[in-house]
Amino acid sequence: GAEKIELYGGTRGDVPFPHRRHQEKLDDCNICHSVFPQQAGIIEKLKADGKLEQKFVMNKLCTKCHRERKRAGEPSGPTTCTKCHIKE
Repeated sequence: GAEKIELYGGTRGDVPFPHRRHQEKLDDCNICHSVFPQQAGIIEKLKADGKLEQKFVMNKLCTKCHRERKRAGEPSGPTTCTKCHIKE
């Protein structure tokens, strides 16, 4: 997969996503891609179609995993909105 991708982040701003780093750490693409297919723009499309709850990706996938890793004493990613969402 791509080294980095830009994810749609709504009104809070887009999210630069270190995709390859996640691939290397997680080893299982289905952790995320069971929720949304590997397709450009899919998060926006699923939200627009009412098939993906607002903030689901952030709260149920991203920050949940980062917090679990942090509690386990492992390196983790950001756990707050402003550390990922970039407003231009």
